[in-house]
Amino acid sequence: MTKVITAYVSPGTYKVVIDNERSAASRYQIKASISSLGTNDIEPNDFDHAMTLNKGATITGALTTQDKEDWYKITTTSKFVRLSISAYEDMDINVYNQDLSETLDYDYLYGKPASPDQQILEFCGSNVYYVKVSSGSWDDGGKYKLSWTAGTVPTVKNVKLQKLSSTEIKVTWDQNNAFDYYQVYRATSEKGKYSLLGVYNKYYDTKYSTGLKTGTKYYYKVRGYRVINKRRVMGAFSPVVSATPSLKAPKNLTVSQSVRKALSITWNYDGEASYYQLYRASSLNGKYALLGTYDKYTTYKRSTSLTSGRRYYYKVRSYKWVSGKRVFSPFSDIRSGVAK
Repeated sequence: MTKVITAYVSPGTYKVVIDNERSAASRYQIKASISSLGTNDIEPNDFDHAMTLNKGATITGALTTQDKEDWYKITTTSKFVRLSISAYEDMDINVYNQDLSETLDYDYLYGKPASPDQQILEFCGSNVYYVKVSSGSWDDGGKYKLSWTAGTVPTVKNVKLQKLSSTEIKVTWDQNNAFDYYQVYRATSEKGKYSLLGVYNKYYDTKYSTGLKTGTKYYYKVRGYRVINKRRVMGAFSPVVSATPSLKAPKNLTVSQSVRKALSITWNYDGEASYYQLYRASSLNGKYALLGTYDKYTTYKRSTSLTSGRRYYYKVRSYKWVSGKRVFSPFSDIRSGVAK
């Protein structure tokens, strides 16, 4: 029978003792080999002697029966840290803040020499962090690798506005799983004070901004953030975009022949409008004269006293009163007709 025993030990001299528990004599052969784990010469065995772990560098370390834990120090000004770990045996990983008063992250890795367990821990809340690597409950050591990069939160992209009505704007943005939440802000001037409209989880990409004042220009910006060890890590704001909620131009203006020397004019009803204004001209690009102002329920007028055989051009617009002022819609498409 052949048995292989692996032991993770620190440099030194060791004795192998073979004890025959049976009465009969036994024969055996011993063959020993030593292989390096490729670890650092300096062993950071405690907090006071923690080894500096530089950004982008990979440190290969090992725990032994004599050295049950290693400590590393990370110093950074980044928003958060992404720590990459590869464990070739079972190991505990703990991340602490600068004075060790808070455990920022923890993981237990189930590694094997031929198939290391690879994990990434993310943490924030300090400029100095300490990482402790320690042996698992049933292990006497093993190799591991550590490296870290500065974490960043991207900027929300492609923020767009769509005017839905005279009092509502639709805000949309590109969904990105790099965020946990989005914040949408609004102001009435580009450099003014922005108010938070709401917070939405990463599956949202739309916000309906309602209760707006017709004719007032509104400005919007969006930012995303991550939640890392119960802390919010904010991304930068998106570029500011703006839009003015307004009445829509009256639709389906039609001109049809009526009685002699008259034309019938109709258009669609608009529930957001308060009044309509109807204009007429004797040429497409001529001067349009106001024929009259009509309440929101009037969508039909007869244009009279016309010259038979002559073509007339019409357009209509609506308006509503906002804070004592009239706010107009764009004009409808121009339509024309020939009087009998």
